[in-house]
Amino acid sequence: MKYALLIFPKPGSHEALSPEDYGPVNAAYLALRDDPRCLGGAHLQPAETATRRSPRRTMGR
Repeated sequence: MKYALLIFPKPGSHEALSPEDYGPVNAAYLALRDDPRCLGGAHLQPAETATRRSPRRTMGR
């Protein structure tokens, strides 16, 4: 069984951290990413780039 883990930081949250506070957060992420059971680690685009699509209507509904 495989699982997906999405880590979505609140925009601006990393910039608000001091270097002393950011270090452990980054180290925890790097440890997770470097785990051999982890199969990826790509970054998502910022939320501001998202678009919305309405579901397509089908006949009879």
